[in-house]
Amino acid sequence: MTRPVDLKAILREEFGLQAFKPGQEEAISAVLDGERLLLVQPTGWGKSLVYQMVARVKGLTVVFSPLRALMRDQAAKAQGFGLRAEFINSDQGEADDPASRQAVHREILERAAQGMVDLLLIAPERLDNSLWEEFVPRLPIKAMVVDEAHCISVWGHDFRPDYRRIARVVQLLPQSVPVVAVTATATESVEQDVLIQIGQGARVIRGPLVRPNLALRTIVVDNEGEKYANVAAFVKAAAGTGIVYAATQAQTEALALFLREQGIEAEHYHSARPDRPEVERRFMANELKVVVATNALGMGVDKPDVRFVIHAEFPGSPLHYYQEVGRAGRDGQPADVVLLYKANDVELQRHFIARSKPLEEHYERVIQALTSEALRLRDLEAHCGLSENIVKRVLTDLMLDGALAKDKDGYYRLLRAVNVQGLDINASHDRRLEELAVMEAYAAHDGCRMRYFTQFLGDPEGQACGRCDRCVSLPPVQVLPDLMGVAREFTEYPKLSLRNVLKGEPIFASGYAVDYYGHTRVGELVGGSKYEGRGDFPDELVEAVVRLVRARLPHEDIDAVTFMPPSESGPLVENFARKVADRLGKPLMDTLTKTRLTVAQKGFASREGKKRNLKGVFKCGDELYGKNILLLDDVFDSGITMAEAGKVLKEAGAGVIYPVTIAKTRLSDA
Repeated sequence: MTRPVDLKAILREEFGLQAFKPGQEEAISAVLDGERLLLVQPTGWGKSLVYQMVARVKGLTVVFSPLRALMRDQAAKAQGFGLRAEFINSDQGEADDPASRQAVHREILERAAQGMVDLLLIAPERLDNSLWEEFVPRLPIKAMVVDEAHCISVWGHDFRPDYRRIARVVQLLPQSVPVVAVTATATESVEQDVLIQIGQGARVIRGPLVRPNLALRTIVVDNEGEKYANVAAFVKAAAGTGIVYAATQAQTEALALFLREQGIEAEHYHSARPDRPEVERRFMANELKVVVATNALGMGVDKPDVRFVIHAEFPGSPLHYYQEVGRAGRDGQPADVVLLYKANDVELQRHFIARSKPLEEHYERVIQALTSEALRLRDLEAHCGLSENIVKRVLTDLMLDGALAKDKDGYYRLLRAVNVQGLDINASHDRRLEELAVMEAYAAHDGCRMRYFTQFLGDPEGQACGRCDRCVSLPPVQVLPDLMGVAREFTEYPKLSLRNVLKGEPIFASGYAVDYYGHTRVGELVGGSKYEGRGDFPDELVEAVVRLVRARLPHEDIDAVTFMPPSESGPLVENFARKVADRLGKPLMDTLTKTRLTVAQKGFASREGKKRNLKGVFKCGDELYGKNILLLDDVFDSGITMAEAGKVLKEAGAGVIYPVTIAKTRLSDA
């Protein structure tokens, strides 16, 4: 077919590029011919060029993308190529002013309806409002793009219910309007699901998923000290800038602090940090050597010259892992990818998976709450006493079953009666466990590491990469003894995540645990006394806490020791605190008491439920007159119990409060 436009000329003259990457011209031509495509290409391949070219030739191209943090930059880049590009997401307008946001969106959509926009980037959640419904029939849509298309599939690693609304928009389009779904992570199940969503007759174009410039390796470590030392040694020796991924917010903060103490320009990054844009700016400007981040960073930064990506903790899914390592070397230059493998880290991912699995009774609670009235998400959480994550998963399953709808005001309404036994409530949980098993196998895999991933992702023809630690002998990371010693000392005692404030001032000073609760000797000893009737916590634990206090706290400044009153462990903590106080030569104050009986915190699935359980439950029997207090407990989990007790101690006049526990759960880092 003769085309009235010269794509290669447009590429050179308007986009400043000399040649297409393999597969780009084929994809653009197919879309311009009106085809519907699922495009599976590796990160860094250049999918944005496809829809920019289509917008340049055809006109209004609507791109649905979850990458809200990147939309402004993507629109600006397209404008730099001469395209009339706009974006619509919840960040626009005045903060906390829906009317202002609505006005901005109306103005953009009006321009699009009048043919004054070539490229419109829109967040999928924006589909669920009356303004979009008003304008859709008026928009002269020439092509539609679903970016990060695995989000549309219930089998995808980042499934988002909002993406299912895109299928409804596709159904409204004439069959002649091309639709392109783009992803780097489409297993066979994801592929089939996406094809159903984007319409009949869709074709799959798969490119080779091998990233030939990435050198993958796995380093086995035995403890946290070895892990921190290896990260610091690798980052110091590496050229350029990079990312270190950690599984929890607390770990990002701790590891970034350790790296800074070793003279490395490092910052942590997670969803609870309010100045994330400033960290992003510094990273993009190469003012930072490394960012230690949770996966919150992945979708917010498009930096082509990332020279290394390190996973300091075990990832839960090969799909997530492939996406995250794909942040390295997007400029095509060599980059390093490192997985630090400590066997116990796998248990943290198992905990995450188990914690996010709704039980049958959770479904019953949500259904019962919605039987009498429509409710918003926050109302459901409070009404059912469940976490946001659990409620969202229940709602997703009910929506996929066709039993639930969400209106434009955010209210969820049951459409019919639901039999929980008729729902496949274990499918997501079982699939995540299967993916975790794939990652475990990767750590021990004796063949090409890159090929292992590409075959899992449906690229059976992938060749050995010739760069990973299985294909070639990579130079070992040189960890000097002094660095190993410093790292072991830094990680000897896990920190307690307590950021509570009272009247603008922190309630607690730095707090620590002797060790983690799961799969450690400390955890086994604690569990034996709490749940197996072995009597008081053994003297071994008393000595461990005393060593911790002398090593990490200004113990000379501590005026007294007190303890958390129990919910189910009887006098265990009190007896333990008495021994610790005696060894430290400090008075024991039996000052905290409960005003009523409470249920054990582990019986609540949400933080709000735990807070309600403890609200106003503690009282302090003494005036503390500025005394510095060592506050002891056995196991630290959510931190809500200790926070409530700390507030009461502060209100009674306590000076500095030093929280210490025998153990902490790994989930308490999250």
